[in-house]
Amino acid sequence: MSKFSEMAEIFESAGNPEAQAMAWIYRADMQLLRNWGAPFANYREAQELLRQAGITEDRIELFFGRPQLIPVNRFYLTLEEAIENQEAELALRMQTNDPARQAPYFAWDVSVPAVRSPLLIDSLAAARESHEYVDLRFRITAEGDVRAVNVYASGDSGAERNARIAREAAYKLDFRPALVDGRGQPQSGLHMRFHLPSGVK
Repeated sequence: MSKFSEMAEIFESAGNPEAQAMAWIYRADMQLLRNWGAPFANYREAQELLRQAGITEDRIELFFGRPQLIPVNRFYLTLEEAIENQEAELALRMQTNDPARQAPYFAWDVSVPAVRSPLLIDSLAAARESHEYVDLRFRITAEGDVRAVNVYASGDSGAERNARIAREAAYKLDFRPALVDGRGQPQSGLHMRFHLPSGVK
């Protein structure tokens, strides 16, 4: 986390409040993951810095107004780049017009299903060719913890085993919850397609 604090100081010295805000967001994400400090105060600080940078309120609300799986595996210097990343992930949903449906999750390996794959999956066709799937319904708390995970559909290959792996792994995932007035919002009835690499038994 000190790395992000140092980055924030550098961006502040350079007169770049937007990049400074992004560093605060990543620092807050790490605090949320470690259950340490005051992450929501840092999210609010980041929002204020974004306003100072001239970012419109609707873009700020769009970014913070939906849950985000963390950690995000790339540092974005601008809010617009971060929103583009969100949109690219959300574009892989089966039903893109359903706000309850989260971006699909791709596990790195069946042996570590709670670790997200660093490899880019950029189409539904590619996902079908290389992964089995499990559809999950769950809720998240105001702190971004996953609760009440239920499996409601899965592919035919190894369905029972994959469902068990995905359900157990989902409880280990962490989200930056949607923020309203700088405070995390609990949400229920969320859906996510959990992908496991195929061909591993």
